[in-house]
Amino acid sequence: MANQEQVELLKQGVQGWNQWREEHPDIEVDLSEANFYKANLTGANLIEVDLSDANLSMTNLNRANLDGATLVGVNLIGANLSRAELRQANLRVAYLNRANLIGADLIGADLSDANLTRTELRRANLIGTNLSEVNLNGANLRNACLIDVSLIASQLLGSNLNFANLTGACIHDWHINSATLLEGVICEYIYLKSEWSSLQQKYLLSDRRPSDPNRIFAPGEFQAFVQKALSTVDLIFADGIDWQAFFQSFQELRSQYDNLSIQAIEKKSGGAFVIRLEVPPEADKAAIESQAKELYEMKLQLQEQRYRAELQAKDGQISLYQEQLEFHRQNNTNLMEIVKTMAEKETPNITNDLRGANIANFANQVRDSASQTASNFTQTVNSNIDDITKLIAVLRDTAQTFPDEQREEALGHLEDLEEDLKSPNSDRTPRRIKATLAALLTIAGMVAATTDFGNNVLELSEKLGIELIQPHLNQQLPPSQSK
Repeated sequence: MANQEQVELLKQGVQGWNQWREEHPDIEVDLSEANFYKANLTGANLIEVDLSDANLSMTNLNRANLDGATLVGVNLIGANLSRAELRQANLRVAYLNRANLIGADLIGADLSDANLTRTELRRANLIGTNLSEVNLNGANLRNACLIDVSLIASQLLGSNLNFANLTGACIHDWHINSATLLEGVICEYIYLKSEWSSLQQKYLLSDRRPSDPNRIFAPGEFQAFVQKALSTVDLIFADGIDWQAFFQSFQELRSQYDNLSIQAIEKKSGGAFVIRLEVPPEADKAAIESQAKELYEMKLQLQEQRYRAELQAKDGQISLYQEQLEFHRQNNTNLMEIVKTMAEKETPNITNDLRGANIANFANQVRDSASQTASNFTQTVNSNIDDITKLIAVLRDTAQTFPDEQREEALGHLEDLEEDLKSPNSDRTPRRIKATLAALLTIAGMVAATTDFGNNVLELSEKLGIELIQPHLNQQLPPSQSK
């Protein structure tokens, strides 16, 4: 909170205030949250003063010295700061709408996140100023010095940059439009990218243009470069690109925005790719870039889910094959034991009988066992036929809501299931049905919001007397609501 004695002293007049500051240079001044609305502070000594969240709207600060002052969140709407000194001042999140900063000295100031809509900055000195994410829409920066300025994600729609000096500025993700004036801009080179360094506690600039460090823009070349950028959006894939996911997302993006096309594809070092989209000049490029990235990530996740589901299905098939192989191995082992026992018999006639009749008897027993298994399965199906029929109908209705590919696959499996259930008289039928149910559970894992479908498949397996291992779905299936 402000020191009220200091607030009152300043309100009594700048002359007395400046004399007091000169006599007491070591006293810390706190004017935070103070109200100086429409006050006349022309020429005031406000060096390193804390004016955070103060109300200085419509205040006259002409030729005031605010070097090193803390002005975070300050209200300077409509204030007169012409020829004011603001070197190294902290103006983060400040409100400077329609303020007059003509000829002001803002070298090294921090204006990040500030609002400078329609602000007058003609001939202002902004060397090294941080204008990241600043709203400069409609601002007048004619003849301003913007050397080494950070314009990262800044808004300059309809702004006047005529004859401004932008040499060394970083324009990463800045936003301009056809109404942004760029006549006579002075610019030897710019940077298109920046990355924050926690070690050095500053942004490191990269992607210089012109790319050749020994070359500078020729007269008019910067304007031509910017005009070309007005009609393009660069999509950067730093970690490589999945082309199938990209082209799927691009097709969907084109259905949302008209006149989109791929202008160029560039491969960068380290496996990165830049895809340049050609867009209408007046299009919302930020929205297109954001939507393109969102769609790509969504398609990539769906593709990864599909791959995982396919792997799970293959694992299920391998498990089934292993069970079948083990079954046949066990049968062969039992048969060999009988042959071995028969071979150890002393009487040739008995041996011959065993080698003939008993082997045939064992084969018949194996068939009888398989027939008994099929018979048990048939009895289970018949005893639960009403519930089974109802569950298959529910599954078919739910499958109708799936995406095209999953819907057709699910309906095909359900049709196969019904065909197998019509004549469950083979020992292979339960195994085919088990594989079909596993495939249906896999589809449940591929489609969002299908927990009821998965639950109904598990309930159907219980009614059929088939033990089914539930795959790892994206979420735990809640208890089924079907009755």
